[in-house]
Amino acid sequence: LGPEGIRNIFRFRFKGENAVDAGGVSREWFQLVSEALFSPSLGLFVRAQVDNTTYTINPNISKYQSSYTNVTKIFGSIEKAYTFVGVVLGKALLEGKTLPIHLSRDLYKHLLGLPVGWRDLIFLDPKLYDSLDWLRKHQGVEVLSLNFTSVEEAERHWVGRERYEIVDLIPNGREVSVTDANKIEYIEVATKYKLLDRISLQLAGILKGFYSIIPLTLLTVFDPQEFELLICGLDEIDINDWKTNTAYIGILRPTHRLVRWFWEIVTEDFNQTMRSRLLQFVTGTSRVPVGGFKVLQGMDGELRLFTLSALTSHGAGAYPMAHTCFNRLDLPLYEDRNTLKRMLTEVIRLELITGFGNE
Repeated sequence: LGPEGIRNIFRFRFKGENAVDAGGVSREWFQLVSEALFSPSLGLFVRAQVDNTTYTINPNISKYQSSYTNVTKIFGSIEKAYTFVGVVLGKALLEGKTLPIHLSRDLYKHLLGLPVGWRDLIFLDPKLYDSLDWLRKHQGVEVLSLNFTSVEEAERHWVGRERYEIVDLIPNGREVSVTDANKIEYIEVATKYKLLDRISLQLAGILKGFYSIIPLTLLTVFDPQEFELLICGLDEIDINDWKTNTAYIGILRPTHRLVRWFWEIVTEDFNQTMRSRLLQFVTGTSRVPVGGFKVLQGMDGELRLFTLSALTSHGAGAYPMAHTCFNRLDLPLYEDRNTLKRMLTEVIRLELITGFGNE
């Protein structure tokens, strides 16, 4: 089928079943196909280091194709496999079917044609993000003895028999030391390698398939957060569970007026979409863990409850500030409920693709 044919409405029927597809069968088809495409045994995607439910492109599959014979056997080539992934994502979006998978933030940006930067690494590799952030903020980096290279997993391996290789980020990168003078260049090339260069073949396939269904011009109205909700849908948020498993820092207590106003706004004024966007703003994801808020994890994989803290160092005209690494929301000491609601609403919308309000 060409692009025009694929854009037609499909009706599915499973072999051996006589169910009429009024929407439920096609929904099941999309779920089963997406689960198969993102299965670890196939190898097209791997879990990002932020949690066990976010997937990113397997960077090794294009370099070590002999280790992924199932992919070439099924699809003919690596690029065709990822093109099919893009077609499934586009077709699901076109028909309003949500998928039971979540991609890393940089992949949503790529699909939307938005630039990626080092800050996006926090949603893919928090340890690398922390390292680059430290380099950016400190002087005297020469003592670390870094060079313009990246250490990568060499190929599929059995547990306990890891193999790695050194990749030059620039020509003869292993001969170029990282200094205060060139550390910004190092951060840029390291980010480009992690988010683009090492997955360029796979990413090109996904974009080719996706844009054959959904032209890029139709996506300009979305930001990455909205786009994720379109593809993955909304998780049902249990507000009582959220409140019960929230920690408070400093002067804030459950009885503090700022806390009471916060939960009133979340419960009475915010709809499900805004609650998901708020959760996404603070934690980096709109998803609630299977075990509820009591098992919410930070970007480092450690258990970190949703946390409210008073931002006493800023005036009442400041915006709330989110710390996604710690699932913490800092709230200025606003004088009234309406101001808190307005500031929360604005900062969630302003964050969009810029990361505004995050630290």
